[in-house]
Amino acid sequence: MRLSLCAALVLTACSAGPASRPAAPRTADETMERARSIMNSRSSDFAKSDGAAPMGSPPPTVELRPFPSKPRVAPPPGVRCAVFGTGQGIPRQCGTGLAQVHASKTSDAVEAVVEARGAEFAWGLFAGRSRLWMHVEDATFRVDGFVDPGDVSFLLQRETPIVKDHVWLKAGIGVHPLGADAGGIAVEVDRDPDEPFPGFENIPAHVPCDAILYEAINPTGAAAPDFAPVAAAAPIDDARTEVYPAKSSLTLYTTPGAKPLATLGDEKAPFSPSLFVLDKKSGWTRVGFETAYARFDVWAKDGDVVEKQEWGDAFGSSSCCGGLGLRGVSSPPRKINADTPVTVGKAPGAAATGAVTILRGVDVDVVERVDGWVAVEPRGRSIVSAPPDTQFWVPADRVD
Repeated sequence: MRLSLCAALVLTACSAGPASRPAAPRTADETMERARSIMNSRSSDFAKSDGAAPMGSPPPTVELRPFPSKPRVAPPPGVRCAVFGTGQGIPRQCGTGLAQVHASKTSDAVEAVVEARGAEFAWGLFAGRSRLWMHVEDATFRVDGFVDPGDVSFLLQRETPIVKDHVWLKAGIGVHPLGADAGGIAVEVDRDPDEPFPGFENIPAHVPCDAILYEAINPTGAAAPDFAPVAAAAPIDDARTEVYPAKSSLTLYTTPGAKPLATLGDEKAPFSPSLFVLDKKSGWTRVGFETAYARFDVWAKDGDVVEKQEWGDAFGSSSCCGGLGLRGVSSPPRKINADTPVTVGKAPGAAATGAVTILRGVDVDVVERVDGWVAVEPRGRSIVSAPPDTQFWVPADRVD
């Protein structure tokens, strides 16, 4: 994703998870007691752990600057890499930037939809492949839950090797963290679907925890963290000979005769950059080239490259941005009188999970009343919203 930037964030419809099983209706008091029990249980779990990874060392944390307004929230047990930031300045393509929040790593139900920027976010990555932990609070809601990796983009703050001496991810690109393992943080490049790069996904990509940010690089002009420089590929001299892929795809190797590293391009999306000749050996050509996301210093078979370009540009541009319409309101607002876990659904009665809490003092509109419950919508701007075809419900006595 991602050199073509959209001018505005587009809020696309999110598909909610599978419908939850019908549950016996609960009274408002029963639901509130259930929510308190869940939240107390979570607090107890945090208190028993200092957020340490299984090996006993605390999870590394990454941030551009400390949170100015309140103490940092402790990540839950098992988090291997914690990242803090506001999400401002991170390039995203249309159709992204909205995170569907679940109450657990495995729950199908969507508790809320969060615009993943513009507030103080805490993220946690676990070992293996799983959802990410997310905690955020704006002036309206507090959300503590889990999101799928594809729903959120992080920023790579420096050029980072993913195949030593051969492939480097570029600084400033967006990545989706998939989870932690022995190689570091497994990531997937956040690529524009209209700029295909077939084959690149077959190169495993791992980066250090301290290479990812949930923030633009130095938006305030502050000095960058003092990280050791990464060895760069051989510099490309414009005077060097240029060659091009002989076909719509090109197979890359780390050394002549080695196992193929990857095959980039296909008939639908030809791979066709200029390749600068760095070296030659019998039957092999060492080439250097760049794409929007990475730099390469690799080998190709002589028969796979030619001196005349045979294929057109594989990368296009697109404009996919749209606008957001906001409904008007005219009646006087009501006010939430206590921090209240919300129930999510088309109707009230299901248990509140504790993942989403509407905060005391928030101005809301009451849009529906059912048996001691009210469906509420915040009057002001919030990054949190109910999933499609659902509403946020609270007991009626929590609204003045």
